[in-house]
Amino acid sequence: MEVLEQEAEKQGRHALLREKPFAGINGSGRHNNWSIGTDTGLNFFYPGKTEAQMVLFVTGVVCLAYRLCQHSEVVRGAVAYAGNDRRLGAQEAPPAIMSLYRSTGLEAHVDAIIAGGPLLGYMAEKGKADPKTSAVMPASCGAEDRNRTAPLPFCGNRSDFRAVGFSQNCSIPIAICNTIMASGMAELSSLIEGGMSHRDAVAKLYKDNRHVILPAADMPRTDPSRLSEGVFRT
Repeated sequence: MEVLEQEAEKQGRHALLREKPFAGINGSGRHNNWSIGTDTGLNFFYPGKTEAQMVLFVTGVVCLAYRLCQHSEVVRGAVAYAGNDRRLGAQEAPPAIMSLYRSTGLEAHVDAIIAGGPLLGYMAEKGKADPKTSAVMPASCGAEDRNRTAPLPFCGNRSDFRAVGFSQNCSIPIAICNTIMASGMAELSSLIEGGMSHRDAVAKLYKDNRHVILPAADMPRTDPSRLSEGVFRT
């Protein structure tokens, strides 16, 4: 950011590091690509191909969902300041309400776990985008979210915190993400240490916080007239 501003000044210009358009020039947000791993190299946000990786993935997602739901105000506050609040609350993607988008396939698996199914069974499979014409070949697409409407979506092997403002230092939002993830892990651990099985503990947390995991088509939009209310929750 400093280099951008310095180089622009050398050319008699000014680099606009802001979230909202100014004088007809587009503003921008920032994406924080974030993941959590073990000391043995396992990634909580990568579905993987082994049973251990798959179980770790659905466990990691529920830890994030639990604390994002219970403490969405803290996450929202990490990106709340004048320029960014105007962006998030002005019908732009992502919306101001904090929520997860984990892909339709994972949502179905989450619902199956809540209904009593096993933690295993989810595979992040890539598909083909049908162009609806014979003149163009189907395009390969990943399992991750690509519509830009979710504040915290699944992106293949990480979560992407998309609500961060362009003029903001990324360290505070990521510190908050790490903190809520640790808090979710502590809650899950307390259930297991209290005698509940791993599967049942994960299912309980998914059931209690299912409403924070939304499909892209249902991503809420914030009414700009409600900006004065401050924090928005699902």
